[in-house]
Amino acid sequence: MSKDELNLLLVQVRDDDILHQEFACYMDKIDLAHHQVNRLDVFKDALHPERLGEVDGVVFAGAGAYNIALKDLDVQDELINFAHEAVKWDVPTLGICYGAHVMAEALGGKVERDPSRAEVGTYDIHLDDVADDCPMFSGYSKTFAAQQGHKDHVTKLPDGAKLLGRSELSENQIWTMPGKKAYAVQFHPEMTDEEVLARIKFYEEMYVGEDTSFDAIREATRPGPEATRVVPDFINKVVLGGQV
Repeated sequence: MSKDELNLLLVQVRDDDILHQEFACYMDKIDLAHHQVNRLDVFKDALHPERLGEVDGVVFAGAGAYNIALKDLDVQDELINFAHEAVKWDVPTLGICYGAHVMAEALGGKVERDPSRAEVGTYDIHLDDVADDCPMFSGYSKTFAAQQGHKDHVTKLPDGAKLLGRSELSENQIWTMPGKKAYAVQFHPEMTDEEVLARIKFYEEMYVGEDTSFDAIREATRPGPEATRVVPDFINKVVLGGQV
């Protein structure tokens, strides 16, 4: 399969104006034409597992206003089952933030809410030594900056999962299922520092707590160019390259 023939499924969980900003962020980072990225809007489109047979890879995106730990999405169970089937069928799968939480629950892990460890803005990711042998993350710096926006955390990885990276506040930042084309990251590799600030501003009431301010977050936010390699690397190394 050539890159021009690839069809990627982007599963989106947003019923607000960020839906289109999110899509634009992804398209800005990947070298695919618009017709190659199929959008599945969970508020409008059915989560039929058969759809997985029509694509070459799937990305489970973030959610913004929804949280796995709170079970506040009506189709949460269907979404979790959809992710389970993607990994079961060995469809190359990448979960991002909320999408990582969906994958964790789908594969037997656990997600819990802990606002005291919320990460909103730019945070350092520290790769474990095992990442040196990982097709996706070998070649990355041991520590790199990434954009974040979450209060839920994966507190228990699925059985058999391999931890690849962590941050000071959230230990399960990057993980994979050995032998499967399945990866999950807590951070948002589709966003630059400017894009994450725009998103934080939109969700300010939800994500900016009493102990901080948007201005303080803006001052601490910094570029994270290495993190933005994740989705292109997933496409090139895992979807096209078949590496696990």
